[in-house]
Amino acid sequence: MRSLSGTLLCFHVSGPGEPWGKPNNFSFVGQPRSPGGGCHQLGDINLRVAPAGGAAVPRQWAYYTSADADPQQAPAPAVPSKDPNVLISHDITGFLNSTSTALRSHGPNPFFGEVPVTVVRSYEKDPDHHGGLVLRFEVTNRHTSSVVVGGLGLPM
Repeated sequence: MRSLSGTLLCFHVSGPGEPWGKPNNFSFVGQPRSPGGGCHQLGDINLRVAPAGGAAVPRQWAYYTSADADPQQAPAPAVPSKDPNVLISHDITGFLNSTSTALRSHGPNPFFGEVPVTVVRSYEKDPDHHGGLVLRFEVTNRHTSSVVVGGLGLPM
């Protein structure tokens, strides 16, 4: 796991009885190096949100992504969990806030001074005990009124 962003650094599937007696060196995540800003990694999230109500079409959207977070930003704060399946959990809302005022490709945010939702990312053990990994995002509205999520992207 990358220490600042909390995105996955590598993801290997290994286990006893590897074929041909060799360990599995294949990773489902790219090379273990530091990606540049805007480079989406497994564990990032993209959101498009707008205030609820008003005209459905055309609608302007506020765009947020954890992939454009400032590399000088402090790591995301850990969120405690009593669930024994949760390996680690972070509040990544601050990473989204760093993209809230303007994005190069999407223009200025037309509605909110900061991201109107809280996003907590968790890596969890497979609750069915099949040895898998669960990536969970909990998105909670913290705005004073309802919001519409018009786009949700989870880079793979």
